[in-house]
Amino acid sequence: MKAKPILDKETNADVYALGDLSPEMAAIVEALLEHTDDGTGKPVCGAVEFEPDLLVDSSLASDCAACRNVRMIGDDCRLAEALHRAAASHPELEAFTCALSIATFRYVPRDLRGKADAEEHLNALNQELLRRIRLGGEAFLTSTELSGRFVLRACIVNYRSTRRDIDRMLAAIRAIGRELVA
Repeated sequence: MKAKPILDKETNADVYALGDLSPEMAAIVEALLEHTDDGTGKPVCGAVEFEPDLLVDSSLASDCAACRNVRMIGDDCRLAEALHRAAASHPELEAFTCALSIATFRYVPRDLRGKADAEEHLNALNQELLRRIRLGGEAFLTSTELSGRFVLRACIVNYRSTRRDIDRMLAAIRAIGRELVA
C-alpha cells in the first residue's frame, strides 16, 4: 500500500508522506495523529518523526521497526500529557505547555500562587530546584523561559518511562520545593 499524506488537523500540513506502508502501519500512524488528551479534537501529537530508512519499502521488518518507533513516540506523548495534567491539577505546581513528549511546568508554593510580584522569586526558586533535582539524580530536566517565567522542561524519550516515573519525579520536585521555602 502506498502511503498517503496524513493531514495534521491543527496546521493543515502533510505530516507524513514517506515510503510504502502496510495497512497495519498506516492505521497506527493515523491513530497516533488522531490521539487527543481531552476530547476537544485537537491533535496532541501533531507531528511524528520517523527514521527514513525504516520506511523505504513495505517489507515486514521495516514496518515492524517503524511501528515500534510510532508506539514509543505515542507512549511518550501520553506520558507528557499525564505529566501536564498532574501539574495542572496540583496546587503546588503550575502547568504551562505540552507538545509531543515535552511538558513544561514549575513549582509554585501555595502562598505565592497568583501573586504577580512573586515572579522574580519564583524564577530563582525554580532555578535552584532544577539544580538540586539534577544533583540528586531523581530526574534529568531542562528549563526554558516562557513569557519571562523560568519553567522546568521534561522531555520524555526513554521507552522504559512509566507513569510511576512521572509521579516519582513530581513528588521529588514538590519535596525539594517545600524544602527550599521552609
